[in-house]
Amino acid sequence: MLSTLVVASRKRASPPAAGLASEGEDKVVAINIRLARHVHRELDKRMTEYLNLTTVALARFTPTPDDLASLLKRSAHKQENPLDVVGINREYLEYLRDSSHDLLAGDVFATVETGLTRAQAVALAHLSYADLQTIARHWPGTVFKFNGARLAGSKVVHSRAALFHTAAAVRF
Repeated sequence: MLSTLVVASRKRASPPAAGLASEGEDKVVAINIRLARHVHRELDKRMTEYLNLTTVALARFTPTPDDLASLLKRSAHKQENPLDVVGINREYLEYLRDSSHDLLAGDVFATVETGLTRAQAVALAHLSYADLQTIARHWPGTVFKFNGARLAGSKVVHSRAALFHTAAAVRF
């Protein structure tokens, strides 16, 4: 599956005058495709093309720093997610933790790309791998809200207009 994500991100059309895609944009495309496949199970050609043009995450991290702290303080957890939810949560949390380090180092685009608040970025940047695993396993459901409506709307957008439509995805 990882090889298909890499191939899909390499086939992405560059916007005019934008030059080559950065490594960060490839990560965003890969995580968007992974989250979309988790939510929609199957993606058609238009959806995949749309995701290849999107340079911001279409999912938003839902827990607050206080929610994360209270979950990690509990010694006994009542709820455990299925393995597919644990996997997607862990992958998204690792992506956000890496982006949090960029954000705290002064990369303003990381804020736009991920939609994280500074408080969320500080909390995520200080989590260990074990903490990420605990959150992935015991958070009730997914740790993100995926904007499936925007992706479903991509079916009706003309391919030349898709670039502008994806630019409007900065906030939902």
